[in-house]
Amino acid sequence: MKKAKRFLTGLLSAALALSLCAMPAMAEESGTQTTPQPSTAVWTRDTGSIIVHKYEFNGLDSEQKSATGESNDEVPKGANALKDATFTAYQVWDKDTLSKYYNGSSDNVLPNVDSLIIKENGNYVVKSETNTPKVAEGTTGADGIATLNEDIRGESSTGLPLGLYLVVETQSPASVTTRCKPFLVSVPMTRIGATKPGEEWLYDVHVYPKNKTTYGDVTLEKYGRVGEDNDTKVPLDGVTFELYKYNKTGDATAYTVGSPNWTKVERSATSSGEGQGADLNLTTANDGKITVKDLTQGYYCFVETDLGTNNQKYILNQTPHYFKVNADSTSETFTFTSTGTLLIDSDKTANLTIEVVDTQPDVDKKVKNRNPKTAEKDWVDASDYSVGDEVPYTITVKVPHELLEAYADDSTEAVLTVKDTPKNLWVVENTIEAKPSGENATAVTDGVNITVDGTESDDHGKGFTATFTKSALKALVGDGDTFVITYKAVLKDTAVMTVAGNPNTVSLEYSNKIGTDGKIVPGSKKEIHNNAVVYTFKITIEKRGENANGALLNGVKFDLYKLDNTNGTVKGSDIGFTDENKDNKFVKVKENLKTVNGYVSASGLANGDYYLVETKTADKTYNLLSGPVKVTLNVEYATTWTKTEIYDNDGNLIHSDTRETEETFKNAVNENSEGYTKIVVINRKGFNLPTTGGFGTLLFSGIGVLLVVAGVGVLLSLKKKNRA
Repeated sequence: MKKAKRFLTGLLSAALALSLCAMPAMAEESGTQTTPQPSTAVWTRDTGSIIVHKYEFNGLDSEQKSATGESNDEVPKGANALKDATFTAYQVWDKDTLSKYYNGSSDNVLPNVDSLIIKENGNYVVKSETNTPKVAEGTTGADGIATLNEDIRGESSTGLPLGLYLVVETQSPASVTTRCKPFLVSVPMTRIGATKPGEEWLYDVHVYPKNKTTYGDVTLEKYGRVGEDNDTKVPLDGVTFELYKYNKTGDATAYTVGSPNWTKVERSATSSGEGQGADLNLTTANDGKITVKDLTQGYYCFVETDLGTNNQKYILNQTPHYFKVNADSTSETFTFTSTGTLLIDSDKTANLTIEVVDTQPDVDKKVKNRNPKTAEKDWVDASDYSVGDEVPYTITVKVPHELLEAYADDSTEAVLTVKDTPKNLWVVENTIEAKPSGENATAVTDGVNITVDGTESDDHGKGFTATFTKSALKALVGDGDTFVITYKAVLKDTAVMTVAGNPNTVSLEYSNKIGTDGKIVPGSKKEIHNNAVVYTFKITIEKRGENANGALLNGVKFDLYKLDNTNGTVKGSDIGFTDENKDNKFVKVKENLKTVNGYVSASGLANGDYYLVETKTADKTYNLLSGPVKVTLNVEYATTWTKTEIYDNDGNLIHSDTRETEETFKNAVNENSEGYTKIVVINRKGFNLPTTGGFGTLLFSGIGVLLVVAGVGVLLSLKKKNRA
């Protein structure tokens, strides 16, 4: 009977080792315990230890076994060791009280664990009034084991003093959803199944508490907006981010560079602890995505650090993208209010996707269309004009709103700079205007600074520079993101007639880096270029006598006219028209074109119909042309531009638009080089009538007299015959 009672005492002691999370190592409800019968506790050591085997377990094990306190207890299948869990041992009873409990000589009963602890912010805390001193503390390593065997009070250097201990999980990895409930452990305790119950003791007690853990998966998708209306999203490859985690308790505060409250995450989490898994790849793939798996619960943020080599035209926006991994493996995004209050702004989801979209400033230059073959387009990349014409241009500028918001409202700093650099064109100063997009818009002048620059010596061009403050841009773009600059430029007589044309380049300079505080990073600049081109052509006159193979005629003079009933000053009848053009008005575009070695050219002409009027022939042997000769310029061109991204050593986009192929002219004499039309004009010789008063006149007079005399002789002969 006595052995049975001793065995029962041993079983009660074994209950102290049961520590499966919510199950304490010793029974917690004192009212259910049976007071052991008196027995003799024979303890051969004054100290012992508590060895905690911490593991995570999120599955089910149908073969779970009771703990025995032995080192060979098995953990459930599917369990993994858990690193960085801290356990603290508080002494509830000393050796003497515990001995009295075991020998049954005292009325002591096991305390209720709930009477010793309270729960604060999800953590278990020992009540101060319980007078349970902290004796030992240990943190699990990669193997999930923490050994509590050192009296931190300094009363014992070889282990824990014998007694009854309350073990509390005081620190947990972020993957732990809830900490294990505190439990009681007796040091020593009776070995379960001992052959001599009450006499075989475990001084080093092994406990196996478990935690349920959670990990979240988050995907970041990086896109860029393109198109005239920003209506198309394209994935951006090669963009690099950094991932940070808030390392303090309570709600997160905003991330700032170098903040000790945020720790950079470079490796995934595992059951072995934070940052123990594989290296994170935080550079977007071809689909623009980054996926991070096995994130422990807590607050995080992505920060963009590098756009990569293919995306330099975009603005590097380092504004943090915040999200939270919850205890139930769901995630949600959040932001901060202007006062710094954390604000959840998305629903919980099991696999969170964070979309990061960048827009880019852009600039597009067009010239007014004069080409009848593309008459349906008002503004084109290339057109043709005559020297002296005022050529209309438009520049469309796209301004991302995030760029505007990165400047203070009262900033007078130039947010954007537009620089126009033409060749063989001179800007007309009083025609430059910056206006909102749309018809009948009014020009904005406040916050807009326009200066004309360049001289004739600068590649024979004169352009302008325009700068815009934030207030000016907000007035220009309104609720949209584009505005236009319109102006005119005169095509100068230095204009070339070749396929190179007369280009006009616009550059857009902008700040391209927004810091983590949402403000522009000083000194960050990029440029984007765009082009339009103006062609001009010429007419070459080949002057010959009598026929196409006749002699080349020198010194022949022409005037060149063009039909213009609006601005014309010369009536058609005055320049030799006798047909339907006689009442039309014409403009003289060239005069005194004089052939040299049989040729003369009229340069700097746009496509169209022209009329040659000969004003002086070669010499008196040739007649002037009877009327104007029609000449048609019809040089065809189709300039095609392609987007290219060429960057300098500083990352500036130095040329965003280039010709797709080398241009050629059609219907031109030299289709691969110059755009001109040749016309052959033939003059005929007149009749050489004799002059009055000369030998010829006398000769004709003598012949006339002789004819008269002969006629008289004939008449007289006929009369004589009739008489006979």
